[in-house]
This record gives sequence, structure tokens and C-alpha cells, in this order.
Amino acid sequence: DLLYNVPQVFVECNPSGDSEYAEPGTTAWAPVDPNTSQDASKKRKWSSDADAEDSDPKPKWAVSKEQRKTFTYAWVSFLKLPLPDDIYNKVLTKMHTGIVPHMINPLLLSDFLTHSLSRGGMSGMLALNGIFLLVQEHGLEYAQFYDRLYELLTPDTLRAKYRKRFFDLMDIFLKSPLIPAYIAAAFAKRFARHALTSNPGGTVICLTFIHNLIRRHYSSVGVLIHRETTPTSTSAAPAAESSITTKLDSHDPFKPDALLPADSNALSSSLWELNVLRQHVCPQVKEYMKAFDKDLSIRKFTQDLPVIETTKMSYKTMIDQEIERKMKRSPLAFYKSLPNSLLGPSLIGSGFVGWDTTTP
Repeated sequence: DLLYNVPQVFVECNPSGDSEYAEPGTTAWAPVDPNTSQDASKKRKWSSDADAEDSDPKPKWAVSKEQRKTFTYAWVSFLKLPLPDDIYNKVLTKMHTGIVPHMINPLLLSDFLTHSLSRGGMSGMLALNGIFLLVQEHGLEYAQFYDRLYELLTPDTLRAKYRKRFFDLMDIFLKSPLIPAYIAAAFAKRFARHALTSNPGGTVICLTFIHNLIRRHYSSVGVLIHRETTPTSTSAAPAAESSITTKLDSHDPFKPDALLPADSNALSSSLWELNVLRQHVCPQVKEYMKAFDKDLSIRKFTQDLPVIETTKMSYKTMIDQEIERKMKRSPLAFYKSLPNSLLGPSLIGSGFVGWDTTTP
């Protein structure tokens, strides 16, 4: 108890001979402050740890910065090799999660990603994730980005395996209020043309983007809805806001085969395709067309259509939706007389010469 309450250390007396218990140069026991004793022990521990670090430094491979340097060098060297298409696309799939975040300088991948985007097809779609990450977090400037994005928007894209990821990113890119008017109009027209020839799932995706583009960029895309005549005509009667009027004098000036939005002449066209899609055979497409009946120029009364839900739509999901839908009244077919043919002579016309559709 005495040693616990009155700590003592073994000290060396100073040469001046101030100690009355020992001769100068000899050692003696002397009481000291407890806090001073603890501080001295901590200093000795820190000095011993520092000596241990100096004597046993970390190996080079265990340093995080050296690991990232080696990782960067390995990937840059690997991507210079001529890779098969399956390996190439697999690398692009993991680019934004497994490669870019661990590199010393991710901008070293900018040439590879921009080249992949220029290739188009599946490689271009998968490269969008990496490009988006470099633009958003690492300051990459890519002047031809929307031109390459316009080239990627093809009918095959609406049926691609990775279309969900592609259209999610495209929705982010087209949200910017700084998009020029000719680019917004070109994307709206290209979506409208693809909606005419795509399957119902792809048509719904196109209608979703057209709706969102009109709402976000009404000053540039909204004029394409209510245009009755071409801009070169001398007379143009204004259309009612509640209906879509898209008649042209002779032909559509839009150039669907143009590779660049600036060459598409979309601002001189109109969205006449929306009137055609009102007569679509698929009920889901008709249901989505009701969103265009609202006045999209007033943003606070409308909202963007969700892109994520439409990218999941397929024939199977639409059939399941119709089967699960509860109907108030079941439609019945009534015939005054029993039909004896499949379509009838008036419906077949001259396209099926020699065909007999009557029942045996």
C-alpha cells in the first residue's frame, strides 16, 4: 500500500550534490509525482515504438500507394492488348466499380473509354458508365459526348441486354437544362421514329423519353407538338393546347439517317408520330399516350415519367399485367350468325390470292 500511494522511482542524483541522502554521482530512491511517472512511461513506450518502426519498415508491396501504382500500370498495359470482344465487354462491365476507383489517375482510361464509345454497339453502351464517372468525379471534358450518345440510340438498343443501365444513364444525361435546343429536338424525333417500329416495350421506353424531353425542354421540343405546317410555309394556324396537331405540308424534313444531331434537321419537323401511336394495338401504349394530354408547359402540375419501370417491360410482363388486372365488365363477342371464315373476303383483299379461309 505504501508503494502504491507514494510512487518512487530509481533516479540518479545530480552532480551538484543537492540530494541529502546520497553522495553526488550516486543513485538513491526519491518520491515523485504520479502524473510525471505516467508521462515518462508513455514517452519511453513511444520512443521504443519509433525505434521498432525504424528498424523494421513496411515492405514496398504493403504500402497502399505502391499497390495503386502497380494496379494502374497493370491495367493500362493490359488494355493496350488486342482483346476479344467478350473480354473487352467484360472489362467495360466492371470498369466503373472495380477499376476506376482504385487507380492513381483514372483519366489515363479516358482514351480507352472514348474509343469504346466510338465503337458503338454493346461496347459503346457499356462504356457510358466509365465515361459518366470520369466526367462527374474527375473533370473529364468530352465535347462530342452527345454526338456519340445520339449514334448509340438505335433499334437494337431498345432490345439489348444492358438496356436498363444504358437508359438510366441516358435519362441522367438528358436532364441537364444546358442541352442545346437542336440536340433535345433531335433526341425526341429519333425516339419517336423508333417508337413506330419497335416492340411495345421499346415503344413505351421511347414515349417515356419523349414525354420527359418535352417537359424539361418545352421551349425547344414543345414547338414540335403543335406545328401544323413546316416552318417554310407562310401561314401557320396555332393549335389548341389540349390536342396534339402534327400535320406537315408535304414531307417530314427530319433526316433519320443523319449521324449527328446538328444534321438531323429536327427543329424543322414535328412529332406527328404521336398521333399514329394513339392508334397502337397494345393497350399499354395507349395508356402511356394519355400522359401527353396534359399541359406539359406547366412543370408544377406534371412530373417526369419513371424510366426504371419502363425498361423492365416485356411481352411477359405485359401479359402478366393483363392477367392480374381486375375487370369490371368482361367484353363479349356476339354474332348474329356463326362465322364461316377467319377474316372474310373484305378484309383479305387481293393480298392473299388463292387462299381459302372458309371453315371445312
